Amino acid sequence: MSPRPDDPETAKTLETTRGAPLDVPLVLPDGVSLHARLWCPSEGPGPWPALLMRQPYGHAIASTVTYAHPSWWASHGFLVVVQDVRGQGASGGTFGGFAQERADTSATLTWIRNLAACNGRVGLYGFSYQGFTQLVAEPDSDPPNCLAPAMTGLNERDHWICEQVGPELRRRGVLFAGLDVIGDYLTEINVTSPTCIRELDHIYGLNISGQLFDCIESLR
Repeated sequence: MSPRPDDPETAKTLETTRGAPLDVPLVLPDGVSLHARLWCPSEGPGPWPALLMRQPYGHAIASTVTYAHPSWWASHGFLVVVQDVRGQGASGGTFGGFAQERADTSATLTWIRNLAACNGRVGLYGFSYQGFTQLVAEPDSDPPNCLAPAMTGLNERDHWICEQVGPELRRRGVLFAGLDVIGDYLTEINVTSPTCIRELDHIYGLNISGQLFDCIESLR
């Protein structure tokens, strides 16, 4: 069994493995274990501010296609935590999509702030699904000290744009379309190949393509 991050032995392990990753689990109240990989700065006295990425694509990738490797952030004085969300990667449980992230994000923030290597300050970073996990938490939980979400959205303007565009698309006979919103502005209406259909089907147990064809059949 992996050690608890707040145990003296684990704190000692983090100290002796400076610059090298350490795999540590967070066991949630329902018994599900969320896997996290931690990087400590190789130099300087701790504790340090933490950077957290919660993502569903496997902690080993850590979005390094787009972002610097966690070891780079650690070399600049941050404790870096990359966590597999519930049901993905090395984490236990069943993946339930967006609905699961509010409680799990709150639990993770509390857990990190209690790490011996963390000074209590936590920042979140990441894009796409990793961006979404930054935006949700339980209402009574302490928020992160800073956020850096990218390529994601959870705001009233997104809904307002849909409300404005939807009636006109229906009037023109468009039954299904993807809306690209960048910088709070509608930049593209994608009718031929809307993205994320498979992701939404998986997360919410839908069959969007099937529903689309049923709708088309009903118009005959």
